[in-house]
Amino acid sequence: MAELRIRRDSCIRVPEEIYDALGMFPGTKIRVTLEGKRIVIEKVAMAADPFAEAAKGPDTGALDRIQEQQKEAAQKARDRFKKMMENPPEILPEDNPDLWR
Repeated sequence: MAELRIRRDSCIRVPEEIYDALGMFPGTKIRVTLEGKRIVIEKVAMAADPFAEAAKGPDTGALDRIQEQQKEAAQKARDRFKKMMENPPEILPEDNPDLWR
């Protein structure tokens, strides 16, 4: 529980403990409702937004995920090449008119 003062521009500052406990960050959407004589503020779930994710702070696992994706892509390319070499397509000179230039 915290007592806050409303500023001239009608803003309030959410205390850091509440901000952290709710996992809020700059750009977090909130919903403000009136229940009787009470103001209720709640965090709104957002769709995955890469900019919002970046605002949360550094992602220490990002490099590992990127490297894993690159390894998978390289393995798929090797598998595709191997498959193509097992049964190579027939290429005729007339298929590429610029071949003999």
